[in-house]
Amino acid sequence: MTQRTALKPLIQWAIEHDIPNQRLPRDPSILQNITALNLQKLLNENTVLPDAISELSELTELNLAWCQLSELPESITALKKLRKLDLRGNRLSELPVSLAQLTGLEELLLGNNTLTALPTALTELKQLKKLNMSANPSLEQLPTWIGELSALQILHLQDNHFSELPESIGALHDLQRLDLENNALTTLVDTFGQLQRLDTLYLKNNALTCLPESIGLLTQLHTLDLQSNRLTSLPDSIGQLAQLTHLDLSHNQLTQLPDSFGALSALHDVSLAHNQLNLRIISSAHYPIAWPV
Repeated sequence: MTQRTALKPLIQWAIEHDIPNQRLPRDPSILQNITALNLQKLLNENTVLPDAISELSELTELNLAWCQLSELPESITALKKLRKLDLRGNRLSELPVSLAQLTGLEELLLGNNTLTALPTALTELKQLKKLNMSANPSLEQLPTWIGELSALQILHLQDNHFSELPESIGALHDLQRLDLENNALTTLVDTFGQLQRLDTLYLKNNALTCLPESIGLLTQLHTLDLQSNRLTSLPDSIGQLAQLTHLDLSHNQLTQLPDSFGALSALHDVSLAHNQLNLRIISSAHYPIAWPV
């Protein structure tokens, strides 16, 4: 069977489900060479992806976001050139173990599903640079094997129910952006300090009462959002964040700032509102800052 013949079921499926021609071409000679397929918001809960999707052997990007899918066909794992798979906004409660066969994946977007756990086999995705696991309310623990995804640069974990993180997160030495907004974290593990390429860290709306001294090792950090936590003090090491330009400490319970705070000379956007600080305003050549009396 030629590839063109094998594509006929996929074309028929597209016709039956009113998939626009510009999204999924009807011409087999064009279809067999497409590198990106975007079906976002085009499917409904009664639609099942056909196995013939595996015939799109040149695909590097597949967008199935907001398609109300409750499961994935095994045939997806035949798409060996796939680099980006977008599964956000579906009804997936679990992922097939076979997904780990897509070893060339660089982006895997799983946000806004109903996942309860992730298969350990995903550690085979050694080229994964971006992982989005946000807004999976039944996902209460970050797996300890997360540290094995050593190529990760961007990790979205916001809007979950994580109360703690595994120490293995410190093994993500290439991580540059980490989003943990809207969880239930009360503390951070000391291994956080090993994320020395981190430049953006969002921790808004958690239950943090303190920060580890190791946070001072994040010397590439330029954005740190700690808004709406329960911090009563900051570690002296905060002053080592020489690249920090954006800092939000509003809506905490701070009563004083460490002397080392004055060493944050790169800051030009800082919020200390809604704490218990007795402040006076001092000015510098670059920005005004509230400082404890």
